[in-house]
Amino acid sequence: MRRLTTPESVPPQIALWQVDFDFARSAATLDWSCLSADELAHAARYRQWPDRVRYGAMRVALRQLLASRMDCRPETLRFAINAFGKPRLATPGGPAFNQSHAARAGLVALADGLDVGVDIECDELSIAPDELDGMTQLMLGPRERERAGRLDMDGFLRRWVGKEAALKALGVGIAEHLHTLEVCPHDDGRYTVSHGRPDWPQVHARRLEHLPGYAAALAWSQP
Repeated sequence: MRRLTTPESVPPQIALWQVDFDFARSAATLDWSCLSADELAHAARYRQWPDRVRYGAMRVALRQLLASRMDCRPETLRFAINAFGKPRLATPGGPAFNQSHAARAGLVALADGLDVGVDIECDELSIAPDELDGMTQLMLGPRERERAGRLDMDGFLRRWVGKEAALKALGVGIAEHLHTLEVCPHDDGRYTVSHGRPDWPQVHARRLEHLPGYAAALAWSQP
């Protein structure tokens, strides 16, 4: 696990780490002792070894980072979820957090005084053009589709990670609100994020450039 440098436009109270997965390690060499019984049971339900490693490694990394920030043991941390399934610390006073993983890399974001969302996707996906058009219809609202035109895979992924990170920062259901929130990526890495919900705060988002082979984005909002 290594800490990443965030872009200059990202608030300084947000910290970001990359987790790299080693699928060649055996179960006997993995130290998951800080995980709860529920987390261990969740990991065991994954039939594919890489999926199990990704879940376990991300939970261990999250616990270690939060414990270091809060000066406690990783195994003592307790979590809760909101109505849409976004996790948070069960006790007040700690940072907000979010995580995402794809292929061989994961991201963990911590934020003091802000809500945060992060998303990462592997850019080696192979999708037929007609299937990509269908996914674009599903992800983008009418105005977004009109502005974007027909997207290639890079354009699709840039919008997808930005939108998912923004919705995760808001802590709302992603599938239900794909068309409620609009994102427009800019060449300098910023996103314009807009929505028509007066009960939602303003959201900011930034593309993450230092992950070769992946599309990734970070988003934040005031709680």
